[in-house]
Amino acid sequence: MRLPQADHRRDKKRLEEGGDQELDLVWYLFHHHHWTPEMYYGMEQGGRDLTWALALHESELRKQK
Repeated sequence: MRLPQADHRRDKKRLEEGGDQELDLVWYLFHHHHWTPEMYYGMEQGGRDLTWALALHESELRKQK
């Protein structure tokens, strides 16, 4: 199943503008950890919160190096 072309452009614009932090997290997980968006969006809220905290922790560790 593919999204309509208009939806693709809107998502790309949201990524480029950086205004959607959750979408930025999904991109980070996809790019660095090979997660699919379905893996993230399929989780309950508690799993999403934990994933967010772990990604922030990883980011802080990278800054320290």
